[in-house]
Amino acid sequence: MKFFGKSSQHTTALDRVKLYKDFYEFRKTVLHGFPANPTCIAFDKHHRLLAIGTKNGSLQIYGKLGVEFHYQFEDELEIVQIFFISRLGAVLCLCDDFSIHLLKIPSKSSHNDISKLYTNDFFVREDDNDHATIITSLALNGKENLLFIGLKNGDIRLLDIDDSLKLKDDIIRLDEILKSIPEEMKLKPGSVEVIEEQPGIDGKILIGYNRSLIALWDYQNNSIDNYFHIEQHLEHLSWNKNGSDFISCHNDGSYNIWSAKQEHHDCKNFKLPYGPFPCKAIKKIFWNSSSCGEYIVFNGGMPRASYSDKETVSIIHNVQKENSSANERNVVLDFTSKVVDFLPIFSAMENDDLKLQALIVLAVEEIVVIDLQHPDWPQFKLPYLACLHSSPITYSQYCFDVKTDIYNRISESGDAESNVKYSPNIWPIDGGIAAITGSGLSINESHHLLITGHEDGTVRFWDASTKSLKYLYTIHTSKLFNVNEDDNILIENEDHDLSGDDEDQSEWPPFRKVGQFDPYSDDPRLAIRKLTFCSEQGILVIGGTAGQMIVFEFRDKAAEFSPNSIEIRIIDEKDSFVWKGHSCLPIRKSNIKLPSGFQPTSLVQIHPPAAVTALVISTCWQVVSIGTAHGFALFDYSKNLRLIVKSTLKPSNISSAMGGDALISRRKSFKKSLRESFRRLRRSRSQKSKRNIQKNQQSMAKIQETNSRLNKFPDLIEPIKPVERAIEVIAKTNEDMMSSMVRFFYFCSSPIINNQPCPSFWVGTNAGTLLIYVLINDKNASNATTRCWQLAKEVQLKHKAPIIFIRLIDSNGAPLFENIPSQLVDNEKPMPSRILICSEEQFKTFSLPNFKTINKFKLTAHEGARVRKIDIGKFYHKQNTNLSEYSLMFLTNLGDVNIFSSWSDFKRKYQHHFLKKEDIHGISSLVFTNTGEGFYLKSSSEYQRFSLSARRAGHLECHIKLEETETTVSNDTATNIISSNISIDDKNTSPISPAKNQNGVSSIDQNGTISAGSDPELTS
Repeated sequence: MKFFGKSSQHTTALDRVKLYKDFYEFRKTVLHGFPANPTCIAFDKHHRLLAIGTKNGSLQIYGKLGVEFHYQFEDELEIVQIFFISRLGAVLCLCDDFSIHLLKIPSKSSHNDISKLYTNDFFVREDDNDHATIITSLALNGKENLLFIGLKNGDIRLLDIDDSLKLKDDIIRLDEILKSIPEEMKLKPGSVEVIEEQPGIDGKILIGYNRSLIALWDYQNNSIDNYFHIEQHLEHLSWNKNGSDFISCHNDGSYNIWSAKQEHHDCKNFKLPYGPFPCKAIKKIFWNSSSCGEYIVFNGGMPRASYSDKETVSIIHNVQKENSSANERNVVLDFTSKVVDFLPIFSAMENDDLKLQALIVLAVEEIVVIDLQHPDWPQFKLPYLACLHSSPITYSQYCFDVKTDIYNRISESGDAESNVKYSPNIWPIDGGIAAITGSGLSINESHHLLITGHEDGTVRFWDASTKSLKYLYTIHTSKLFNVNEDDNILIENEDHDLSGDDEDQSEWPPFRKVGQFDPYSDDPRLAIRKLTFCSEQGILVIGGTAGQMIVFEFRDKAAEFSPNSIEIRIIDEKDSFVWKGHSCLPIRKSNIKLPSGFQPTSLVQIHPPAAVTALVISTCWQVVSIGTAHGFALFDYSKNLRLIVKSTLKPSNISSAMGGDALISRRKSFKKSLRESFRRLRRSRSQKSKRNIQKNQQSMAKIQETNSRLNKFPDLIEPIKPVERAIEVIAKTNEDMMSSMVRFFYFCSSPIINNQPCPSFWVGTNAGTLLIYVLINDKNASNATTRCWQLAKEVQLKHKAPIIFIRLIDSNGAPLFENIPSQLVDNEKPMPSRILICSEEQFKTFSLPNFKTINKFKLTAHEGARVRKIDIGKFYHKQNTNLSEYSLMFLTNLGDVNIFSSWSDFKRKYQHHFLKKEDIHGISSLVFTNTGEGFYLKSSSEYQRFSLSARRAGHLECHIKLEETETTVSNDTATNIISSNISIDDKNTSPISPAKNQNGVSSIDQNGTISAGSDPELTS
């Protein structure tokens, strides 16, 4: 019977696991934003695809909206250079260990995996001094079957792409080239800097060496056609499309145009575009002539004395072929981050393939695409690769099921904003075929928003309804403050520098600011700390670092606003409290002209001006709650009235809450403490030395006697192991140490005083204190004088951990909205209510109104983890939409996400470890959605989107089309397959395949909990 009982228990656990697998599954879906640390870029003119390589070995390929492919190299090898092999539908990558890889892009809708076909490791060497194996440049021939590999010793190797990336025996040796050059020019050319095949002529390449020499070499006949001598160090070469002329750029900021057949070999007509004073090197140059005129595009070349810190790309356009300054147009694109590379895009039309369409510029922090067909050369509005971190993200919120009317008004305001400074033409990178399949990927009528707050005081709206993140709208809160008048003028006329050419170009060089990235903030007090958005009425409330709270409402007409702040003093002046932190932001005195869109209606300043730590709006009762480290306030934004003002400070905490110098003054310097310790040590030695001499002599005699006895019996002596005590160290932040800090607000209608539900306001603090207020005389709420919130209960949690989540739930664990009771019929019996209160250490459910504990779970006591993010989500069965359940999902400080039953028994249903515990930025930025998805900052510029729902665990399905006449490569030889949007680590962590937990795959415990383990990248 005992054995039978164990078998029955195990069977029940397996059944439970089978059920859980139909509801829960962790999977990383898509990336939003701009890849961190980009290193190279390439464009496929045939398939119209863009590829970006990064320092950590991530390859990302983009086409039209919905077409994205991702590949991750093992060991996070840096990608140095990328080439598209259009006829194969493949990508060739050079990594920083000099390995060369050929990757296949999926060409069938049934295959959405990028696959590695071949790898060449010939040049991978441990000895960095072998110049014959150090790659300095690469070039692809026009037929895309040969790769020229330039080496540091001046030689060039040839690699056969069609023959499994094998090296050919042919070598273009530097010694052979130097034989055809006169002795007086035979200086040390150095390494191969650049290789360019001559357009329209097979078998000839232009070889540029680092020092003094450019050679036109016929590699089919092993002969030199021409050679050119320069005095400067060569940086780059570029052929004109006619194939008869080329241009070179140098380290002194000059460039020179050459004829391939010219007889003189010296550089005599070089041009210094921003001279005559010394200039920085021109790192790359491009030259093109067509019916539209001549374009010269280059990176760098700025005057050293004046603009050495500028990161620029210059565009020089001559309408006529004659080199006349009257017909020349010059614009210098000014970037706020380092320029990595730039690429021209030609028109996709067959008859217009020599016509420039756009210019792609890749910078370290963003990508900018310039429309060269528009007369003003404006920027394209990015459909992806958005610069999320134009200013560092400080807070984010996900809004589910926004009303269509509100969404359309926000979108229209954003479009009106973009019509001036963005190009109206179609996005030029439009390759690939997107097949939108899977639940949650199709575009439906519901709209979801991701709202981000930034360090410079801006708030940005993003459309997160589909698997792509689309920019919608921006709010500038800095307009309301008198931080910098010049910056306010620029913000009000933000299209000034981006809309096109200015008539007055008195400045030389003619700079034009482009891009969105701005690493500087005029005032750190502008940073957004909290925000809350009502998706039904379109009301936005933000809380800042200096205690400012602003209410925005959407208006369809432009208006003028006169900023006037309402002061709320949380701490009474009688309490002898002196604030030593930063001051309030000065309010702008003049009126502000506001366009249609979100307009401020209320401006509140909290005193002391500490950062806002909690912020919630209730549109049912037209109130906003604001919390800081010192207390909280309840504000009626419709009447601009203070309803509740309460300090949570205790007398013992006043000194630590003053901020600024108050915290520092309580600590002594290290030098002073050390000095005092030595003084006390010397004093104690001098006082005790005399009386301790005799005691020491007696104790030494006893020790020697004991040792002599033990030495007679050496076998009895055992080594004594030191006793170690396991101590769990929890790093506490300033927020954790300040018990008075308000952490969470909640509004609901619940039975507090008696069994009848009434409007209630819940406040949770860092010390585990729960304050509950109820609204008195709600029937006469229209009269402001009768609206009164009264303290009904005050509860202190015994473990005194910070309260971070409160939710009213029904008997099924489903969260109840704040206005649910008002929908009940008068004669209907109120539904039973339970309140779920979660701290960082424990989960508890209480019955209302008697406030008795129903159930609890001690997370920290059992597992040593603390909750950082928590929410309730609704999960559907992956096959049957009629089956659904509500579960509690939370992230701990150890980086693992857990799913528990929301109240009945707090039973763990699923667990997965996907973040390193050291990744504080990723953990603190995570946002859950109520549909079982989430976002977190993978880097400062990228949001990683993930799903915990088995039904919503789909991903983008896309491919490219290869014509039948093109050569294709079989996928049977592919190895190391990586999903286009999901890394292989995520496949291993699926709970479908049970295996060992240490390897990052699923395991089942005795209670039937699915433990998906951890990603291998976290344990490597």
